[in-house]
Amino acid sequence: MTGHLKNATVAVDALSICMTINGWEMMIPLAFFAGTGVRVANELGAGNGKAAKFATQVSVAESTVIGVLFCAVIMGFHDQLAYMFTLLSNSWG
Repeated sequence: MTGHLKNATVAVDALSICMTINGWEMMIPLAFFAGTGVRVANELGAGNGKAAKFATQVSVAESTVIGVLFCAVIMGFHDQLAYMFTLLSNSWG
């Protein structure tokens, strides 16, 4: 499909940037979800409901803080972000 676009290279590069950022955004919460699930299951298996609730609260709070930090970085450097990817792709290719 991109072969029919006027400037296919720019379209593919833009898609690559979006997919990379989306991957970063999804990997961190997924890792917290997996780690929290194991921790909560272990605590519930041990009969310790308070520790399971605390582990969940810590995971949600930490995920929120990291999400806000990533959001601030992306919003703060939105003009430079694409330029950084362009420099990286030019130096590799």
